[in-house]
Amino acid sequence: ILESRNIVLKSVDTESSDDQHNLYGGHIEVFDLPHLTPPWIGEVDLNWVQLDSMGKAAITAVVKVEYETAFTPLQSNSFTGVSVTNGFEYGLHLQTLSTPVMIQDCVFSNVASAGIFGDRFATGIRAVGNAVSNVYRSPKAAEAINEDTGGSRVANFAGIRIDENPVVAHSNFVAGVRDACYMVPGDPCTPPLKVF
Repeated sequence: ILESRNIVLKSVDTESSDDQHNLYGGHIEVFDLPHLTPPWIGEVDLNWVQLDSMGKAAITAVVKVEYETAFTPLQSNSFTGVSVTNGFEYGLHLQTLSTPVMIQDCVFSNVASAGIFGDRFATGIRAVGNAVSNVYRSPKAAEAINEDTGGSRVANFAGIRIDENPVVAHSNFVAGVRDACYMVPGDPCTPPLKVF
């Protein structure tokens, strides 16, 4: 899987007053407008493009797909051969309800919080043959104080994090993550297990 592509979208490198990167780059957002008549539904089919130095730290992903409403017929979104490098937040954040999303042969390198994050209620995700490396916690991520210990608490992050079943994920490679490589839900126990 190549990390460089012929088409590159890159944010302008800006500096803040303290000479640190401000971690605030451009982003791509796909969404619906269900209140219009007829409703407007965004779709994305992104192929063989490099997205570099994008996303907004602790605010929004390099690419975010978010739907308020499930539509019939379902939309279809796909990412094939996309390379996300130096992302200031999630490489790909999906809040897509039951809409199918195919992520195949993509590379996510040096991104904050997750390469691929399928949020709750995103149930149509297929992630196949992707590579994720060097995922770190965003320096702008929110922290909370643990009431019991007084220590700092932060949300878990992972190279590939998908919060809902059903999901199809195989032949993916994750390395260099400073928390978990994969976070995916298991199948529910039926009947529930009893722990004494």
